[in-house]
Amino acid sequence: ENQTPQFRDTPFALGFIAQLLLVGFLAIFWGFGSLRQQETSSDTQETETLSLWGFFILLILVSSASIGIAAAALDFMTNHAEQLIQASLVVSCVTLGAVVVLLF
Repeated sequence: ENQTPQFRDTPFALGFIAQLLLVGFLAIFWGFGSLRQQETSSDTQETETLSLWGFFILLILVSSASIGIAAAALDFMTNHAEQLIQASLVVSCVTLGAVVVLLF
């Protein structure tokens, strides 16, 4: 039997976009604002430039690493979906059993 494709992940997608917007908003207004609050004198001008350069290098490295880790995790989950579902069911049952034993 053929089923029409349905999109049931819409609330999660909207929540993810809302989270991205919130983090971006906080980064722009709090992050850059705190970088500007440093003293600007002739001695600290070079330090601020170096600090911002280090910040952007760190940003590029962390972004690259997160993309690589996410791709590897997605590949792993795609290749081992059945085993992951079985393991999550076993862990869920064991956890529920432990909670029942501890509470009663």
